[in-house]
Amino acid sequence: MPENMNQNHPLVTAVADTIARQKMLSHGDRVLVGVSGGADSVALVHILHRLSTGLNLRIGAAHLNHALREKDADRDAAFVRTFARRMGLPCFDDRLDVARQQQNRGGNLEEAGRQARYRFFTQTAQREGFNKIALGHHADDNAELVLMNMLRGAGPMGIAGIPPSREPGIIRPLIHVKRFQIKAYIKDNHLDYVEDASNQDTRFLRNRVRHELLPLLTEAYNPRVADALVRMASISRVEEEWLEQLTGSMLKAAILTRDEKQLALSRTYLSGLHPAPARRVLRGALKTLKHDLRGITLKHIDDIMRLVHKGPDSGELHLPGQLRIRLKEMQVILTKEMHPLRSAPWDGEAAKDVSFYYHIPLPGTQPTSTVIAPTGQKLIFSCLPGKNMPASAIGGQKVAFFDMDKLDFPLVLRNHETGDRFNPLGMQGSQKVKTFFTNAKVARSQREGWPVILSRNRIIWVVGLRMDDGFKVTPSTRNVLKVELLLA
Repeated sequence: MPENMNQNHPLVTAVADTIARQKMLSHGDRVLVGVSGGADSVALVHILHRLSTGLNLRIGAAHLNHALREKDADRDAAFVRTFARRMGLPCFDDRLDVARQQQNRGGNLEEAGRQARYRFFTQTAQREGFNKIALGHHADDNAELVLMNMLRGAGPMGIAGIPPSREPGIIRPLIHVKRFQIKAYIKDNHLDYVEDASNQDTRFLRNRVRHELLPLLTEAYNPRVADALVRMASISRVEEEWLEQLTGSMLKAAILTRDEKQLALSRTYLSGLHPAPARRVLRGALKTLKHDLRGITLKHIDDIMRLVHKGPDSGELHLPGQLRIRLKEMQVILTKEMHPLRSAPWDGEAAKDVSFYYHIPLPGTQPTSTVIAPTGQKLIFSCLPGKNMPASAIGGQKVAFFDMDKLDFPLVLRNHETGDRFNPLGMQGSQKVKTFFTNAKVARSQREGWPVILSRNRIIWVVGLRMDDGFKVTPSTRNVLKVELLLA
C-alpha cells in the first residue's frame, strides 16, 4: 500500500457509502479511473485504491492529453504517469489533437474534448478488460452545472444535473462530496496534484459561475445554495426517470415503422397528445436515431410540433446531427442521413423550416470552428490581440471582428427568428432584422434559415451581412474575436 494512506479518513467512509447506496461497484470489478492530474481525480484514485482490498478491485488510470495547452498538457500527462507508478497502478495514456479534430468535424471545442475523453476511456476499458469507468465529478460540479443549465433555460433533464452513474458502466463515486472535503483529503494525505490555469479564467461561463455567481448567492441569499441546487437536481432526476418510463410506452404507440436509419411516426397520434408528452415522444424518437440529444434544443422539438400541427404535407426540417424530418401523408418521417444536409440560402434554395442552435465557447490558443449542419456553412472563431489592429478590422461580409471583452461566452449561433432586432453597424438605434433583410434585398424564402450570432440574447452579427455597432473594435479594444464565414 502506498505511503500516506489515511485509513480512517471521513471522505473514504463517505465515498464507500455512496458506492454502496448507488450500487456502483461489485466484488471483483475492474475499474478504470479517468485521471486529469487535478485534485479531484487524484483523490478518487487514492480512495478507490484504499477500498480495493475489501472489494477485490483492480484499478487502472487513464489520461488523455488534448494537446491544447502545449507544455502544461505534457506536464499533466507526465504527472499522471508518475502518480500511477507510485500507486502501483497500470496507466494508459494517449495524445489527441482535439482542436484539429474539432475543426474537421465541426461543433465546439469543449464538446469535442468531452467526446474525445469518453471515447478514449470507453475504448481503453474495452481493450484492457475494465468493466467500470470512474470519473471525478463531485457535488460542487453538479451544483455549477445545474445553475448553468438554469441560466440557459434548460428543462427537467438539464436541471437533473450529473447522474451518479450511467451506461456503459460509468460511475461517479465523489458525486455527493464537496470540493473543500476533497482538498482536505489531499492535504491530510500529503498528495500532489496539478492545477489547470484555465480553471481560473472568468471569460468561461463555468468559471464565472464557480468564482463569482455561486459565492454571491451563498453570501447574499442562501449559505447552502449549492446543497439546494444538488437537492433539486436529485428530485428532478428521479421524476425524470419516472416520466421517461411513462412516455416510453407512448413512443412505442407512435412508431409505425422503423429501421436503423429511419422512423415513421403517426401524425394523428402525435397531434392528439398533450404538448408535454408529445415533446418527450419526439425527443425519444430523435435519440433512437441519433443515439444522443446533443445539439437538439426545445426550439427544434417545437419546430417539429409546428410542422406536425400546421405544416404542409410537403414540409421539411433539418436538425443537427444530419437529421431530416418530413411529412408524408399522415406520417412524420425522421431520417438519419449519411451526409451533411444543405438547404441554405447560400446555394439559392429556400431556407423555410431550417432550424439550428449551437453554443460557441471561448476559443483557446487555436482557432475553433462550428459547422451549421442544415446549411453547410462553417464559421471559424479565433482570438487576436487588440493592439495594432488595422482599420480594416471592422470586417466585411465574410469576416467580422468584435471587441471580445464586450462578449459573454458561450455565444449562441442560431437561425433568424421573428422579432429579432439589432443595431446595424454605422447606424443609430436598433432595427428589426426583418426590416434589415428588406433593405438588403434578402429574398423572403431565404430569411428563416439565415444565421445570427448572439451574446447575452443580443445579436452581434447577422452572419454574412452586418454586425452590431455595439460590439465593434475601437482604439481601446484589448482583445478581438475574429469570426470568418466559409462554406464547409
